[in-house]
Amino acid sequence: MPDYVQADEQKVRQTLMNLASNAIKFTDTGSISFALKAIQSNDTEVSLAFSVKDTGIGIDPEKQRHVFEEFKQENSDTSKHYGGTGLGLAICAKMVEMMGGKIELQSKKGSGSQFSFTLTFTRDNHEVNSEESLRIAYISQKPSSLLINELQRFGCNLTLLSGVDGELLNLSTNTIVISDDAHHIAQLQKAGALYRLVLLRDNKHGQESSDIKVDGYLTAPLLVTG
Repeated sequence: MPDYVQADEQKVRQTLMNLASNAIKFTDTGSISFALKAIQSNDTEVSLAFSVKDTGIGIDPEKQRHVFEEFKQENSDTSKHYGGTGLGLAICAKMVEMMGGKIELQSKKGSGSQFSFTLTFTRDNHEVNSEESLRIAYISQKPSSLLINELQRFGCNLTLLSGVDGELLNLSTNTIVISDDAHHIAQLQKAGALYRLVLLRDNKHGQESSDIKVDGYLTAPLLVTG
């Protein structure tokens, strides 16, 4: 898998966001998974296969060919129950087509759906030096090895801390602070820290506080496969 490619970031991001939103809307129980793999490459180009899979309500076979049409949903009951305009998947299909690919659907009523597409990108050999790297401070008594590996894989300048201490307060103000403890976030805000703050939420225990304001959330458990 290449570290960098030349791509239309906005179109790729919007396509994946729309597919994720669609999966979340129609999945009450179970899981939603993302997959990315390189299926063909040479010295200058690489073809990447993207997929978003859910365990939601699924789609009847006779309805599947219409889901990428504008203002189409499986039926009126679906529209009434789940809402939406029926434009999300049509936009996905159009953006993937504009990038030279085609979106495909595999689904079975009651057993979920998988949307997938393959795009070919030009490799980018740009190397990020330590001064350009995104600075992350991760505060946790029990840090997630998965999150650490992913941050390091993306070349982040990572500092691991077990609590709010002098070392953290001496970091550059452009550091992003991630913590799984709302009390750490509250401490930083009380100290007047200017960092961008991200709370790692645990859905199982519902840890959250209305008294703190953060710049973003990550939701655990995190699962990466493949």
